[in-house]
Parts: sequence; structure tokens; C-alpha cells
Amino acid sequence: MARKKRGCLFTLFAIVVFGGAGFVLLSEQLGIDPASLFDTEAGVASFVPDATAEDAIVARLAAAGVKERYAAVEGGRSLVRFSVDHPGSTAGRLMAGAAVAAAELGGTVDVVVESYYLGDPYMRLSAASADVLAVGKGGPAAREAVARMVWADLRPAERRISDALALAGMPASSVTVDGRNLAARFDARAMKASDLATRFVAGVLAAGSVAPWLGTATFAYVDGAGGTLTVSVDVATAAKRAAGELPESDFAAAVRVERSGSLPFGAPGPEAIAAAAVAAGDEVPALADEASTREALERYFGLK
Repeated sequence: MARKKRGCLFTLFAIVVFGGAGFVLLSEQLGIDPASLFDTEAGVASFVPDATAEDAIVARLAAAGVKERYAAVEGGRSLVRFSVDHPGSTAGRLMAGAAVAAAELGGTVDVVVESYYLGDPYMRLSAASADVLAVGKGGPAAREAVARMVWADLRPAERRISDALALAGMPASSVTVDGRNLAARFDARAMKASDLATRFVAGVLAAGSVAPWLGTATFAYVDGAGGTLTVSVDVATAAKRAAGELPESDFAAAVRVERSGSLPFGAPGPEAIAAAAVAAGDEVPALADEASTREALERYFGLK
């Protein structure tokens, strides 16, 4: 597609180096309704006569409140990059909206949407433009189109697990992955024993949902005054208990609990953690909604 000269389309452009990619920052909005990110009738390209496809895509992202964005249309592909403020389903919906904008306005065979979080690569969505446009028509064809899309998690293992733990309500002070073993540390000063029992299993399951190859998860809860509670279990074992496939007594025998120093709460034993496992498992579908699954993509595109 031949590119038109941009001229004085916008009063100011700022180029920011972000995660190794150049993002174009527009200095002012164009007065477009934010809902137009998903509005197939929004004529962004005709808003300014000299607008290129890149300008139109970036303008639609700007209207949706995306602060840092970049678009390139060449070689039969529309590439869109932007930053997200939070991981999870909101970011996924923005990526779906960006794919719609690129498919409608880019005029290319394929679209690729990449998001960045805290300066690092986050997620990538690759699809044929025809499949993206087919989603808007609904019906069985829409789900078939989603099934052909490719959703990739670009985060390093530690960042992926750290984000999952935060979504599970357990922000970690540190996360380390050594082979198939996960070690995470948490501030226990504001925790209660009953909360810790449920949160431990929910955290293990959330970590396993984004890193299914994990073997053992070890969580250390530190009170800031020298007291530490360390709890560990095999991720697969926790998943079986949460699904009701493992008796409570067997799971309790598999949980390892160690305590050193004094803690501001009574440390839960393996039995209490085992009893909370099934309840924690009920939370996982909502916590792991950024996993690269067809179901997640259907939610992002509004099919669920």
C-alpha cells in the first residue's frame, strides 16, 4: 500500500523508546468517541483527508485511551504495538479492539498486535484480517475464526508468574524460577492464617495456569522481624486436589510446612491448607483469564 505524506496532520509527535520498539505519542486527541475502538462504522480515516492507514489505526487507539501506541502497514501486514497499564482481561480486550482497527483500516492480509507491560513484551495476537472481521458477524463462523488466531505470551517466566500471583491477590516481593521449581516470597505482616491457607493454593494454581510446566511451588511468608513460614507442594498435586480428584488427607500429606522464628499469626498446618484447596480452585478460571486459550480469546472478542 502506497503511503501518503503526513504533512502537518498532528501538531506534535514524540518518539519514545519503549521495550526496544518505537511508539508514536500523539499530542492531542481527535475528538473521537472512545467507543469507536470497536465501532465498525467509525470513519477515522476520513476524519482528516491526508490520513494514512497508520494514522487512522493510531487515532482509534488514542480515542480508546491508549497512551503509547505505534502502527506500521507494509508487506501485506498491519503491525500494532501499544502499552497496557494492567495485565489481565482489560489488556486482552484492548488487543482484540486493536486487531479490529488494524483489520478494518490497514487493508492488509494479516494483522499482528503486540502489547507491552512495564516496558517488557507482554502478549502477541496474530491473525488473518478476514478472520478478525468474521468475528464481528457472530455465529459458528466467528468461533471458527477465533480458533485460527494465534495468542502468545511474550513475558519471561518470572514476570508471567508474578503477574498471575498479583491477579490472585498475592503480590510477591520476589519470584524465582529454577528449572521446573518456583520460589516466591511474600510479606506476611498483613495476613491471617485463614487467608494464607486459601491464598496459598490459589497462588499455586494461578502460577501453574500460566506456567504449566512447573513442578514444585515453594512460597515463603516473611513477617519482617525474622519469622518465616515456608509452604511447598507439587503444582500438579494442588491441581488434582482443587479439581476434587485427590482426597483431602492425601493432599495434606503432600504439603510441606516449615516455620522459623515468630510470626504474627498462627501458621496453618497442612490439614487447613488441604481443606481450603477446593474453594481456592473455584477462583482459578477468573484469575487465569490471560492464558493463551481459545476461551480467553472468545471473551476478548465479545463472544462470551
